[in-house]
Amino acid sequence: MAPEKLQVVLGQHNLNVKEHHSQKMKVEKVIIHERYNYKRRFANIALLKLSSAASFTSFVQPACLWRSGVHSRGTASALGVVAGWGFDNDDTLPGSLQQVLLPIVSAETCRQSYPAYYSLALNRGSFCAGYHNNGTGVCNGDSGGGLVVNVPNETESGSGEVSGSWYVRGIVSNAPPLPDRLTCDPDHYSVFTDVDKYTDWIDGQMDA
Repeated sequence: MAPEKLQVVLGQHNLNVKEHHSQKMKVEKVIIHERYNYKRRFANIALLKLSSAASFTSFVQPACLWRSGVHSRGTASALGVVAGWGFDNDDTLPGSLQQVLLPIVSAETCRQSYPAYYSLALNRGSFCAGYHNNGTGVCNGDSGGGLVVNVPNETESGSGEVSGSWYVRGIVSNAPPLPDRLTCDPDHYSVFTDVDKYTDWIDGQMDA
């Protein structure tokens, strides 16, 4: 896709109103992973290089990239938060940003729930999160959004307060569709690109 046809909007909450705190950014370059395979959903990750730097405000903040070393801190959450404007349970696209809290599940649990789908959709560069037969999850329109987890910092000496950092653990990739249409089936787990598996690639692109 040509970068000049894309626009990134930061800090937006309601798509139906003009929000003065949002930032509209032009895209200079689209970087698609060289091993991306649509049919196998492998290496389903891309980067957008903005034409100018974003301004960090109370509405626009960065998140850390999830790396294996985060686990050593012993407080990595098994729950992730996904925000987006994808289809809701009424099959409509909401105007306001929605969010959902999803547990990360094992590959074995995911595959056993729907072998015909996850045996192809789930690979070494992805993981599953969500619920089975719950009706809660991500859907069409959420793809490309981040699943972020909060990792608390160590308690500051004498303060008794605990703060933390948000990490992008995964990227919304795909989910089984409903039998009679192409929209997602909310009773199945969703598949996320595992950011940890691609940090070397991301670092390489950032340094290029």
